[in-house]
Amino acid sequence: MDASVPFKVFGLQRTGTNLMRALLSLNFRVEYLEESASGWKHGPLRLPGGMWNGKPARFVHCVKNPYSWAVSCYRFFRASHGSDPTMAPQFQVDPTMSFEEFVITPSYSFPTPIDRWNQMNRLWLNTLPCDRTLLVRQEDQFHQQLQILQDAERKLQLHRNADRLQPIEQRVDVDAKRHGPMNRNYYLDRQYLAEYSPTLLERVNALVDPSLMRQFGYRLERWTLEERQIGPFSLLVRPCTSDAVEALEAASDPFRLLEVKRAGEEVHTIVDANAALGAFVLYAKGLWPGARVTALESSFEQAAMLRSNVQHLPDVCVYQTGNLDHEGQIAPVTSSPPAEVDVGLGSVLDQFEEVSLLHAGPGNPAMELLSKAMADGVVRKVRRICLRLSGEPHELEVVEGLARTHTIERRVTPSGTFVTATRLGP
Repeated sequence: MDASVPFKVFGLQRTGTNLMRALLSLNFRVEYLEESASGWKHGPLRLPGGMWNGKPARFVHCVKNPYSWAVSCYRFFRASHGSDPTMAPQFQVDPTMSFEEFVITPSYSFPTPIDRWNQMNRLWLNTLPCDRTLLVRQEDQFHQQLQILQDAERKLQLHRNADRLQPIEQRVDVDAKRHGPMNRNYYLDRQYLAEYSPTLLERVNALVDPSLMRQFGYRLERWTLEERQIGPFSLLVRPCTSDAVEALEAASDPFRLLEVKRAGEEVHTIVDANAALGAFVLYAKGLWPGARVTALESSFEQAAMLRSNVQHLPDVCVYQTGNLDHEGQIAPVTSSPPAEVDVGLGSVLDQFEEVSLLHAGPGNPAMELLSKAMADGVVRKVRRICLRLSGEPHELEVVEGLARTHTIERRVTPSGTFVTATRLGP
């Protein structure tokens, strides 16, 4: 039997270091180098040449998006005040400080936490033996653990404990105990941005090292999030954008869905081909709580907020898609997190014998998807279609095409033209 391989995990607090230690210890014949002998895992390398008792040690360098990392650290340090001697010193002075105060004040020996993120990650990149070090993003630990383990096996030349690699689905604390499920959606949907004001976000963007961001596959954040009460529902919006206006528009019932509800019409299936933040979905589900909803959104930022805004609703399936390909299908995006599925509107409509309500527009890709669905004949399955027009010529062509299978009702308001197409016949 092969001897155990010594290994050490490095990374800042709240970057998944405990989980990586547990994953490697569970799956491979390894020996973890405890801090009493090899140094603090949140500090510099203390092993000359990366050697341990004459053996070349293996290393894992854990990183996390600096925006979510700062929020995680702030919450962790506040909760650990008085119980963790390694917590950030500024919390020992003022454990009640605000998140903004935490981000702009000194942390350990660094001018700010963001400076610490820059300098420590740069230090580990420069000092850990690159041929014996695996870089792991915490975001990938949520949904790519098997790939991470395969990468560790190959690059670190580890030997398995069993034929099959085993993931860990729970949070792992410093004592190696597992405590409940991971909060995947909070990070993957970037809900942490609600903690940032526009001014604070600009300050972090000015501090963070752009070369490290590129190397780790992260991008600078441009928008903050804010929860607002808009009409009958609350939802996350991006301040200083048209998000709130568009949500208020949906809440004003421009398609007169309340009249449809009062008339006793049942709505069992809803497809939103341009779901944006989810305001239309929220409004429609408020009228027909039992309806099954499929929501498509191409914007990376809006798809993340859409998932957050509708996650409490039953029977709502969200697809974060990309741009149309040359065949009229929705092509998947390549940014992180990846698109959930490569799906066209026609294939969505084909799932149902009848679709009660379809919402689309304005603009692309929703209108192009609708045009393709019309060409395929599947819009005949839709009882009622709700369109918001922006005045582009191809939108009028879509409406003219729908007039062959649906009756058309136009409603012109100061905020735009709204079209409701109701299917002819049963």
